[in-house]
Amino acid sequence: MFNRAKNFFYPVLAAWLIFGCSACNTTKYLQDDEYLLKGNAIKFSKDAQIDNKRNLQYELEGFYKQKVNTKIFLLPREWVYFKSNDPDDTTRFDQWKKRVIAEPPSIYNSDLCETTAKDMETYLQKKGYYQADVFPDEVIKGKKAYVTYVVTPGVPLLIDTVLFTSPDTIVQKLLNNTHSRSLLKKGDIISESLFEAEKKRITTFFRNNGYADFDNYYISPVEADTTVVSNSAQLYVEVLPPLQKSSHQVFRIGKITVFPDYDPTKAEDTYLDSLIGDFYFKLDPDNTIVYPDVIARSIYLKPDEKYSQDKINRSRSKLSLLGIYRFVRIEEQASETDSNRVDIRIELTPNKKLATDLNFELNYTNRSTTSGSGNLLGIFL
Repeated sequence: MFNRAKNFFYPVLAAWLIFGCSACNTTKYLQDDEYLLKGNAIKFSKDAQIDNKRNLQYELEGFYKQKVNTKIFLLPREWVYFKSNDPDDTTRFDQWKKRVIAEPPSIYNSDLCETTAKDMETYLQKKGYYQADVFPDEVIKGKKAYVTYVVTPGVPLLIDTVLFTSPDTIVQKLLNNTHSRSLLKKGDIISESLFEAEKKRITTFFRNNGYADFDNYYISPVEADTTVVSNSAQLYVEVLPPLQKSSHQVFRIGKITVFPDYDPTKAEDTYLDSLIGDFYFKLDPDNTIVYPDVIARSIYLKPDEKYSQDKINRSRSKLSLLGIYRFVRIEEQASETDSNRVDIRIELTPNKKLATDLNFELNYTNRSTTSGSGNLLGIFL
Protein backbone atom coordinates (compact mmCIF):
# COMPACT_ATOMS: atom_id res chain seq x y z
CA MET A 1 0.00 0.00 0.00
CA PHE A 2 2.87 2.34 0.84
CA ASN A 3 4.52 1.78 -2.57
CA ARG A 4 1.25 2.57 -4.36
CA ALA A 5 0.87 5.78 -2.40
CA LYS A 6 4.47 6.72 -3.13
CA ASN A 7 4.09 6.08 -6.86
CA PHE A 8 0.97 8.26 -6.87
CA PHE A 9 2.48 10.99 -4.70
CA TYR A 10 5.48 11.85 -6.88
CA PRO A 11 3.55 12.49 -10.13
CA VAL A 12 0.96 14.53 -8.26
CA LEU A 13 3.65 16.61 -6.62
CA ALA A 14 5.38 17.06 -9.95
CA ALA A 15 2.12 18.31 -11.45
CA TRP A 16 1.80 20.75 -8.57
CA LEU A 17 5.26 22.05 -9.35
CA ILE A 18 4.28 22.53 -12.98
CA PHE A 19 1.24 24.60 -12.28
CA GLY A 20 2.75 26.31 -9.28
CA CYS A 21 5.91 27.59 -10.91
CA SER A 22 4.50 29.69 -13.72
CA ALA A 23 6.84 32.47 -12.67
CA CYS A 24 9.94 30.26 -12.62
CA ASN A 25 12.92 31.90 -14.30
CA THR A 26 15.92 29.78 -15.22
CA THR A 27 18.15 32.59 -16.42
CA LYS A 28 18.46 34.13 -12.95
CA TYR A 29 20.70 31.22 -11.99
CA LEU A 30 23.20 31.97 -14.80
CA GLN A 31 26.51 33.78 -14.41
CA ASP A 32 26.98 37.22 -15.99
CA ASP A 33 28.79 35.78 -19.05
CA GLU A 34 26.46 32.80 -19.49
CA TYR A 35 23.52 32.47 -21.86
CA LEU A 36 20.96 29.70 -22.07
CA LEU A 37 20.66 28.12 -25.51
CA LYS A 38 16.98 28.31 -26.42
CA GLY A 39 16.95 27.60 -30.13
CA ASN A 40 18.77 25.71 -32.92
CA ALA A 41 17.67 26.11 -36.53
CA ILE A 42 18.91 25.42 -40.06
CA LYS A 43 18.21 27.81 -42.93
CA PHE A 44 19.15 27.15 -46.55
CA SER A 45 20.18 29.96 -48.84
CA LYS A 46 17.67 30.99 -51.52
CA ASP A 47 19.83 29.68 -54.36
CA ALA A 48 20.31 26.22 -52.78
CA GLN A 49 19.88 23.47 -55.41
CA ILE A 50 18.73 20.54 -53.27
CA ASP A 51 16.09 18.01 -54.26
CA ASN A 52 14.93 17.11 -50.75
CA LYS A 53 15.76 19.85 -48.27
CA ARG A 54 13.76 18.25 -45.47
CA ASN A 55 15.85 15.07 -45.50
CA LEU A 56 19.10 17.01 -45.67
CA GLN A 57 17.99 19.29 -42.84
CA TYR A 58 17.24 16.24 -40.70
CA GLU A 59 20.71 14.84 -41.42
CA LEU A 60 22.42 18.13 -40.57
CA GLU A 61 20.53 18.42 -37.28
CA GLY A 62 22.44 15.37 -36.10
CA PHE A 63 25.63 17.47 -36.00
CA TYR A 64 24.41 19.83 -33.26
CA LYS A 65 27.09 19.88 -30.55
CA GLN A 66 24.63 21.63 -28.22
CA LYS A 67 20.97 20.81 -27.94
CA VAL A 68 18.17 22.87 -26.45
CA ASN A 69 16.85 21.74 -23.09
CA THR A 70 13.59 19.82 -23.19
CA LYS A 71 10.47 20.23 -21.11
CA ILE A 72 8.27 17.82 -19.22
CA PHE A 73 4.63 18.85 -18.97
CA LEU A 74 5.61 22.46 -19.85
CA LEU A 75 8.12 22.44 -17.00
CA PRO A 76 11.68 23.55 -17.99
CA ARG A 77 13.86 20.64 -16.93
CA GLU A 78 16.91 22.87 -16.48
CA TRP A 79 14.92 24.90 -13.90
CA VAL A 80 14.35 21.71 -11.92
CA TYR A 81 18.09 21.08 -12.15
CA PHE A 82 18.89 24.43 -10.55
CA LYS A 83 16.13 24.11 -7.92
CA SER A 84 17.23 20.64 -6.84
CA ASN A 85 21.00 21.20 -6.99
CA ASP A 86 21.36 22.54 -3.46
CA PRO A 87 23.59 20.41 -1.17
CA ASP A 88 20.70 20.22 1.31
CA ASP A 89 18.41 18.61 -1.29
CA THR A 90 18.89 15.05 -0.08
CA THR A 91 15.34 13.83 0.46
CA ARG A 92 13.95 10.93 -1.50
CA PHE A 93 11.81 13.30 -3.55
CA ASP A 94 14.85 15.49 -4.31
CA GLN A 95 16.72 12.44 -5.56
CA TRP A 96 13.72 11.45 -7.71
CA LYS A 97 13.59 14.94 -9.27
CA LYS A 98 17.29 14.85 -10.11
CA ARG A 99 17.03 11.39 -11.64
CA VAL A 100 13.76 11.69 -13.56
CA ILE A 101 12.99 15.36 -14.26
CA ALA A 102 16.14 17.47 -13.95
CA GLU A 103 18.39 18.18 -16.95
CA PRO A 104 21.69 20.09 -16.92
CA PRO A 105 21.29 23.51 -18.57
CA SER A 106 22.53 23.93 -22.13
CA ILE A 107 24.89 26.88 -21.80
CA TYR A 108 25.60 28.59 -25.12
CA ASN A 109 29.16 27.98 -26.37
CA SER A 110 30.34 29.84 -29.49
CA ASP A 111 33.25 27.42 -30.06
CA LEU A 112 30.85 24.48 -30.23
CA CYS A 113 28.73 26.43 -32.72
CA GLU A 114 31.78 26.89 -34.97
CA THR A 115 32.65 23.20 -34.68
CA THR A 116 29.07 22.28 -35.59
CA ALA A 117 29.23 24.49 -38.69
CA LYS A 118 32.56 22.96 -39.80
CA ASP A 119 31.22 19.43 -39.37
CA MET A 120 28.17 20.34 -41.44
CA GLU A 121 30.41 21.71 -44.19
CA THR A 122 32.50 18.51 -44.22
CA TYR A 123 29.39 16.38 -44.44
CA LEU A 124 28.02 18.43 -47.35
CA GLN A 125 31.33 18.15 -49.18
CA LYS A 126 31.24 14.36 -48.83
CA LYS A 127 27.77 14.44 -50.37
CA GLY A 128 29.09 16.29 -53.43
CA TYR A 129 28.56 19.93 -52.42
CA TYR A 130 32.25 20.84 -52.58
CA GLN A 131 31.64 24.60 -52.34
CA ALA A 132 29.43 24.31 -49.25
CA ASP A 133 29.55 27.02 -46.63
CA VAL A 134 27.81 26.98 -43.24
CA PHE A 135 27.66 30.11 -41.09
CA PRO A 136 26.32 30.12 -37.49
CA ASP A 137 24.15 33.22 -37.04
CA GLU A 138 23.95 33.79 -33.29
CA VAL A 139 21.34 36.09 -31.75
CA ILE A 140 21.44 37.03 -28.05
CA LYS A 141 18.22 38.22 -26.39
CA GLY A 142 18.73 39.02 -22.73
CA LYS A 143 20.18 35.87 -21.20
CA LYS A 144 18.98 33.62 -24.03
CA ALA A 145 20.82 32.58 -27.18
CA TYR A 146 19.36 31.50 -30.51
CA VAL A 147 21.55 29.97 -33.25
CA THR A 148 20.60 29.65 -36.92
CA TYR A 149 22.99 27.72 -39.16
CA VAL A 150 22.80 29.35 -42.59
CA VAL A 151 23.65 26.70 -45.19
CA THR A 152 24.89 27.70 -48.64
CA PRO A 153 25.56 24.37 -50.38
CA GLY A 154 26.71 25.78 -53.70
CA VAL A 155 26.39 24.00 -57.03
CA PRO A 156 26.86 20.20 -56.71
CA LEU A 157 29.44 18.46 -58.89
CA LEU A 158 27.81 15.94 -61.24
CA ILE A 159 29.15 12.85 -63.02
CA ASP A 160 29.74 13.28 -66.73
CA THR A 161 31.56 10.07 -67.73
CA VAL A 162 33.41 7.28 -65.91
CA LEU A 163 36.55 5.52 -67.16
CA PHE A 164 37.81 2.29 -65.55
CA THR A 165 41.48 1.49 -66.00
CA SER A 166 44.00 -1.11 -64.82
CA PRO A 167 47.54 -2.11 -65.88
CA ASP A 168 46.38 -5.73 -65.48
CA THR A 169 44.97 -6.58 -68.93
CA ILE A 170 42.66 -9.34 -67.66
CA VAL A 171 41.30 -7.08 -64.92
CA GLN A 172 40.84 -4.33 -67.51
CA LYS A 173 38.76 -6.68 -69.65
CA LEU A 174 36.57 -7.61 -66.67
CA LEU A 175 36.13 -3.94 -65.77
CA ASN A 176 34.94 -3.24 -69.31
CA ASN A 177 32.46 -6.12 -69.08
CA THR A 178 31.00 -4.86 -65.81
CA HIS A 179 31.00 -1.18 -66.75
CA SER A 180 27.24 -1.18 -67.39
CA ARG A 181 26.59 -2.27 -63.79
CA SER A 182 28.45 0.68 -62.31
CA LEU A 183 26.70 2.73 -59.64
CA LEU A 184 28.38 5.87 -60.98
CA LYS A 185 25.74 7.12 -63.39
CA LYS A 186 25.85 10.19 -65.61
CA GLY A 187 24.10 13.12 -63.94
CA ASP A 188 24.42 11.82 -60.37
CA ILE A 189 26.07 13.95 -57.69
CA ILE A 190 29.65 12.86 -56.98
CA SER A 191 29.69 11.86 -53.31
CA GLU A 192 31.98 9.88 -51.05
CA SER A 193 29.20 7.44 -50.09
CA LEU A 194 28.46 6.73 -53.77
CA PHE A 195 32.12 6.01 -54.51
CA GLU A 196 32.40 3.74 -51.45
CA ALA A 197 29.38 1.79 -52.70
CA GLU A 198 31.04 1.48 -56.14
CA LYS A 199 34.26 0.20 -54.53
CA LYS A 200 32.23 -2.40 -52.67
CA ARG A 201 30.50 -3.44 -55.90
CA ILE A 202 33.81 -3.85 -57.76
CA THR A 203 35.36 -5.77 -54.85
CA THR A 204 32.36 -8.12 -54.64
CA PHE A 205 32.46 -8.70 -58.40
CA PHE A 206 36.11 -9.78 -58.38
CA ARG A 207 35.82 -11.90 -55.22
CA ASN A 208 32.92 -13.77 -56.86
CA ASN A 209 35.00 -14.42 -59.97
CA GLY A 210 38.01 -16.18 -58.49
CA TYR A 211 40.01 -13.28 -57.03
CA ALA A 212 40.13 -14.48 -53.42
CA ASP A 213 42.85 -11.97 -52.46
CA PHE A 214 41.12 -8.94 -53.96
CA ASP A 215 40.19 -6.12 -51.56
CA ASN A 216 38.95 -2.55 -51.90
CA TYR A 217 42.39 -1.06 -51.16
CA TYR A 218 43.40 -2.11 -54.68
CA ILE A 219 40.99 0.54 -55.97
CA SER A 220 42.77 3.89 -56.01
CA PRO A 221 41.05 7.12 -54.90
CA VAL A 222 38.87 8.48 -57.68
CA GLU A 223 40.32 11.22 -59.87
CA ALA A 224 38.03 13.89 -61.29
CA ASP A 225 38.64 16.07 -64.33
CA THR A 226 36.40 19.15 -64.08
CA THR A 227 37.74 20.88 -67.19
CA VAL A 228 35.58 18.94 -69.66
CA VAL A 229 32.02 20.06 -68.80
CA SER A 230 30.84 22.88 -66.54
CA ASN A 231 29.71 21.70 -63.07
CA SER A 232 30.47 18.11 -64.12
CA ALA A 233 33.50 15.85 -63.96
CA GLN A 234 35.00 12.97 -65.84
CA LEU A 235 35.92 10.29 -63.30
CA TYR A 236 38.87 7.91 -63.49
CA VAL A 237 38.70 4.72 -61.42
CA GLU A 238 41.88 2.63 -61.42
CA VAL A 239 42.37 -0.91 -60.11
CA LEU A 240 45.98 -1.28 -58.99
CA PRO A 241 48.02 -4.50 -59.26
CA PRO A 242 49.26 -6.32 -56.14
CA LEU A 243 52.57 -5.27 -54.63
CA GLN A 244 55.58 -6.71 -56.47
CA LYS A 245 53.27 -8.38 -59.02
CA SER A 246 51.99 -7.32 -62.41
CA SER A 247 48.60 -9.04 -62.22
CA HIS A 248 46.02 -10.36 -59.80
CA GLN A 249 45.76 -14.11 -59.28
CA VAL A 250 42.66 -16.19 -59.95
CA PHE A 251 42.08 -18.99 -57.42
CA ARG A 252 40.07 -22.18 -57.61
CA ILE A 253 38.51 -24.22 -54.85
CA GLY A 254 40.71 -27.06 -53.64
CA LYS A 255 39.91 -29.67 -51.01
CA ILE A 256 36.69 -29.18 -49.03
CA THR A 257 36.79 -30.74 -45.54
CA VAL A 258 33.65 -30.88 -43.38
CA PHE A 259 33.44 -31.55 -39.63
CA PRO A 260 29.70 -32.26 -39.07
CA ASP A 261 30.11 -32.71 -35.27
CA TYR A 262 33.07 -30.49 -34.53
CA ASP A 263 34.41 -30.37 -30.98
CA PRO A 264 37.50 -28.15 -30.47
CA THR A 265 38.53 -30.20 -27.44
CA LYS A 266 38.88 -33.42 -29.45
CA ALA A 267 41.99 -34.42 -31.37
CA GLU A 268 41.45 -34.48 -35.13
CA ASP A 269 42.95 -37.96 -35.51
CA THR A 270 39.97 -39.35 -33.58
CA TYR A 271 37.60 -38.49 -36.46
CA LEU A 272 36.90 -41.00 -39.20
CA ASP A 273 37.78 -39.94 -42.76
CA SER A 274 35.07 -40.46 -45.34
CA LEU A 275 34.85 -39.24 -48.96
CA ILE A 276 31.21 -38.48 -49.75
CA GLY A 277 30.67 -36.98 -53.17
CA ASP A 278 33.03 -34.01 -53.56
CA PHE A 279 33.64 -33.52 -49.84
CA TYR A 280 35.96 -35.02 -47.25
CA PHE A 281 33.96 -35.63 -44.09
CA LYS A 282 35.54 -35.96 -40.65
CA LEU A 283 32.95 -38.05 -38.82
CA ASP A 284 32.65 -38.52 -35.09
CA PRO A 285 32.00 -42.27 -34.53
CA ASP A 286 30.20 -41.54 -31.24
CA ASN A 287 28.04 -38.59 -32.28
CA THR A 288 26.47 -38.27 -35.72
CA ILE A 289 23.46 -35.94 -35.73
CA VAL A 290 22.95 -35.03 -39.38
CA TYR A 291 23.34 -37.29 -42.41
CA PRO A 292 26.35 -36.14 -44.48
CA ASP A 293 24.30 -35.96 -47.69
CA VAL A 294 22.00 -33.39 -45.99
CA ILE A 295 25.03 -31.25 -45.23
CA ALA A 296 26.42 -31.73 -48.73
CA ARG A 297 23.20 -30.35 -50.25
CA SER A 298 23.64 -27.21 -48.16
CA ILE A 299 27.13 -26.47 -49.51
CA TYR A 300 27.24 -24.50 -52.75
CA LEU A 301 31.00 -24.86 -53.25
CA LYS A 302 32.53 -27.47 -55.54
CA PRO A 303 36.18 -28.48 -55.96
CA ASP A 304 38.01 -27.10 -59.01
CA GLU A 305 35.52 -24.30 -59.66
CA LYS A 306 36.47 -20.62 -59.36
CA TYR A 307 36.54 -19.15 -55.87
CA SER A 308 33.33 -17.28 -55.03
CA GLN A 309 32.72 -15.26 -51.87
CA ASP A 310 29.00 -15.28 -52.57
CA LYS A 311 28.87 -19.10 -52.56
CA ILE A 312 30.76 -19.19 -49.26
CA ASN A 313 28.28 -16.77 -47.71
CA ARG A 314 25.29 -18.71 -49.08
CA SER A 315 26.72 -21.98 -47.75
CA ARG A 316 27.17 -20.46 -44.29
CA SER A 317 23.59 -19.18 -44.29
CA LYS A 318 22.12 -22.48 -45.52
CA LEU A 319 24.01 -24.52 -42.92
CA SER A 320 22.87 -22.12 -40.18
CA LEU A 321 19.26 -22.58 -41.31
CA LEU A 322 19.45 -26.28 -40.51
CA GLY A 323 18.77 -25.09 -36.97
CA ILE A 324 20.88 -27.55 -35.02
CA TYR A 325 24.29 -25.89 -35.16
CA ARG A 326 25.43 -23.41 -32.58
CA PHE A 327 28.43 -22.30 -34.66
CA VAL A 328 29.07 -22.51 -38.39
CA ARG A 329 32.64 -21.67 -39.31
CA ILE A 330 34.00 -21.69 -42.86
CA GLU A 331 37.74 -21.18 -42.98
CA GLU A 332 39.77 -20.51 -46.12
CA GLN A 333 43.26 -21.99 -46.23
CA ALA A 334 46.04 -21.78 -48.82
CA SER A 335 46.45 -25.18 -50.43
CA GLU A 336 49.66 -26.98 -49.48
CA THR A 337 49.86 -28.72 -52.87
CA ASP A 338 48.72 -26.03 -55.32
CA SER A 339 49.38 -22.30 -54.95
CA ASN A 340 46.43 -21.52 -57.24
CA ARG A 341 43.88 -23.22 -55.00
CA VAL A 342 42.09 -22.38 -51.77
CA ASP A 343 41.16 -25.25 -49.45
CA ILE A 344 37.90 -24.91 -47.51
CA ARG A 345 37.46 -26.18 -43.96
CA ILE A 346 33.90 -26.24 -42.58
CA GLU A 347 33.46 -26.70 -38.82
CA LEU A 348 29.91 -27.36 -37.58
CA THR A 349 29.41 -27.27 -33.82
CA PRO A 350 26.03 -28.74 -32.79
CA ASN A 351 23.85 -27.26 -30.07
CA LYS A 352 24.23 -29.04 -26.76
CA LYS A 353 20.46 -29.33 -26.42
CA LEU A 354 17.87 -30.11 -29.06
CA ALA A 355 14.27 -29.08 -28.46
CA THR A 356 11.48 -31.63 -28.99
CA ASP A 357 7.76 -31.10 -28.80
CA LEU A 358 4.65 -33.31 -28.73
CA ASN A 359 1.17 -31.87 -29.34
CA PHE A 360 -2.25 -33.41 -29.04
CA GLU A 361 -5.49 -31.66 -30.05
CA LEU A 362 -9.10 -32.68 -29.65
CA ASN A 363 -11.72 -30.67 -31.57
CA TYR A 364 -15.50 -30.98 -31.24
CA THR A 365 -18.08 -29.15 -33.35
CA ASN A 366 -21.80 -29.15 -32.56
CA ARG A 367 -23.70 -28.78 -35.87
CA SER A 368 -27.44 -28.22 -35.36
CA THR A 369 -28.83 -27.99 -38.88
CA THR A 370 -32.05 -29.05 -40.61
CA SER A 371 -30.09 -31.24 -43.03
CA GLY A 372 -29.50 -33.79 -40.32
CA SER A 373 -25.68 -33.52 -40.37
CA GLY A 374 -24.20 -34.82 -37.13
CA ASN A 375 -21.59 -33.37 -34.85
CA LEU A 376 -17.87 -33.56 -35.71
CA LEU A 377 -15.01 -34.91 -33.61
CA GLY A 378 -11.43 -34.24 -34.64
CA ILE A 379 -8.17 -35.60 -33.25
CA PHE A 380 -4.70 -34.31 -34.14
CA LEU A 381 -1.37 -35.71 -32.92
